[in-house]
Amino acid sequence: MDVKALLVVILFLVLASSAFSSVTLRQGEAYSVGDKEIIVENIRPDKAVIGVGGVKSIISVGEQKEVNGIDILVEGVFYVDQPEERTVIVVMSVAFYCGDGNCDTGQNETKENCCKDCGCNSGYVCSDNVCKSEAQVKKEQEEEEEKNEDKCSSNADCDDNNPFTEDICKSTAGKPKKCLNIPPICKTDLECDDQDPCTVDRCVNQDCFNTEVPDYDACLEKQEVTETGEKKEVAPEIVQDSGKETELEGFIKEEKNLFSKVLDFFLGLF
Repeated sequence: MDVKALLVVILFLVLASSAFSSVTLRQGEAYSVGDKEIIVENIRPDKAVIGVGGVKSIISVGEQKEVNGIDILVEGVFYVDQPEERTVIVVMSVAFYCGDGNCDTGQNETKENCCKDCGCNSGYVCSDNVCKSEAQVKKEQEEEEEKNEDKCSSNADCDDNNPFTEDICKSTAGKPKKCLNIPPICKTDLECDDQDPCTVDRCVNQDCFNTEVPDYDACLEKQEVTETGEKKEVAPEIVQDSGKETELEGFIKEEKNLFSKVLDFFLGLF
């Protein structure tokens, strides 16, 4: 075999290998052929759902179909209970190239799958390689422009007539400005209760302030944690002197007086 013939064989093999791609893909995995993205949408025991550029098709094992300009052959399926472990063997090749300006009807290139090359019917225009009515394209353009427009220019534009919200006109991450109506942290002191009996809870300018009482540590020492997690104040023991004898003290005193009288009586006999 001369050099020229050898080069022809090598060129043929290169073209053949580039025209056909045999790959094993998991469920949900994507693969690119030419300018198309192929996604394995679902795998069943004897078939697979293959998506090509947003166009889906159900292809059985051993079947070959042209899907959105890509010839796809499902060679085999490995099906298990775990969806992430399922795989499919597919052979793919470019049926036609959409976007070269040539409507190749011999390769099933049509207005439906490649309006870039084959154009659209009267009253329709090719947008994102899909034939759409002029009214639909105009509406989509207006919606896109509206997305990129600022919804406000100052905080005053965001007034929602609610005295309790903070009205802000703000742009985030370079996106168009929009209104933010932020609700207050509090409206009343009760909404600021921090469940700490040793703080004074106040709502000031729609914000909570929990201020410790002057002798905070002493206050904490007077708190007893119950089994339910509640806190109750333990009243200090206070001993008060009322200035009056108790019943027991009076009885003891009377007994002492009686003993003294009896003792004095016997001493008087001698």
